[in-house]
Amino acid sequence: MKILIVTEYYRDRCFNGSEVFCSQLVNALRREHEIDVLARDSDEPAGARNRPTYVVPEGILADAWQLPDFLAAQVPVARYDLVYNLGALIFGCNIVHTLLKSNPDMPLVNHFQALLGVYAREEGLGPPIQLINGAGQKETARRALLNIFVSQSELAMAQEAGFGLRDPVSAVIPNGLDFEELDRIAEARAPESEKGTLTILTAGRFSDYTKGADLIYRAFASLRRADPNVFLLSIANSDRFSYLLRELPETSFRISDWLPRQEFLGALAAADLVVLPSRYEPFGLIAVEALAMGVPVLANCVGGLSEIVHHGVSGALSPAADGSLGLLLNLRSLIRDRGRLRRMGAAGAAFVRQEYNMDRISCLVDKAIRRSLIGHESPAAVVAGA
Repeated sequence: MKILIVTEYYRDRCFNGSEVFCSQLVNALRREHEIDVLARDSDEPAGARNRPTYVVPEGILADAWQLPDFLAAQVPVARYDLVYNLGALIFGCNIVHTLLKSNPDMPLVNHFQALLGVYAREEGLGPPIQLINGAGQKETARRALLNIFVSQSELAMAQEAGFGLRDPVSAVIPNGLDFEELDRIAEARAPESEKGTLTILTAGRFSDYTKGADLIYRAFASLRRADPNVFLLSIANSDRFSYLLRELPETSFRISDWLPRQEFLGALAAADLVVLPSRYEPFGLIAVEALAMGVPVLANCVGGLSEIVHHGVSGALSPAADGSLGLLLNLRSLIRDRGRLRRMGAAGAAFVRQEYNMDRISCLVDKAIRRSLIGHESPAAVVAGA
């Protein structure tokens, strides 16, 4: 099958979980299909492995005249059996809308990585912004043969948000990973000790209120005052809410800028516990990465995190309404027994490696998109039969 994948970035240097998944899924689907990728310019250095077929210059993305002309001249939509909007965020939906104007019969599948209207609501933005952010995704969903969501929670939220979905045209397929990269890093992990400092790691786009940096910082500050043998490593794009740690010794925590992927995974593997305090999380790939390397996860019981982490088995889930107090109570319980933490990590690794490995996930995606085309005559099929 000839597939045009529209995704925000397709590059070697990935900066968030969604981007990691999308890049790895593109490469997995190449085993079965002829894939071309349309993405935005990322200034990748020479020799990069992941390079899009069509690169959209940044300067024309918001230009209502230049973008349609560029796509019409550069992207032969009629050659493809399917357009796969992978990510389906602002960039992808904008490109798809533009392509549909001149190709109204274009077969389309959306794979939503986040619901922008819901995210705006959780971020505390007003109803007008929520409506604007969600409108493009809703219209894109309406025009598709199939809409894929990354968790049951996301599908339910899409239905509540008025996406107008019907069961035959929606599916839940979680994100996945190629674990080979993680295996190499996990093998180099130092043996755990029953004594010494216990490292708690948290990470995320902490410039956003939704990601909950304030919750973990408040919880850790209380924890550290009672237990000097804990250390917090926060890997984030912002030091927002860091003032909540100001009364702690400087040696008890570190806030790091976002790390290159290999360094980030190394830090993840070296942690004793990972805490993900998001107030809203469509999926939560960091939870899969941590568990795959045997590190248990404490998370707020929201979105995809509630489906990845099994409370009391591979970590703990804290009711989101309990805020920082809920995280603190779970932290106190979990750090009492390092042996239990290791057992939780092992249980989590067995689960996520079975459920979220890229071979399984790409197979689910492949079957879903093939089913979506049954009974639909694509432009490529029409051209081939002409």
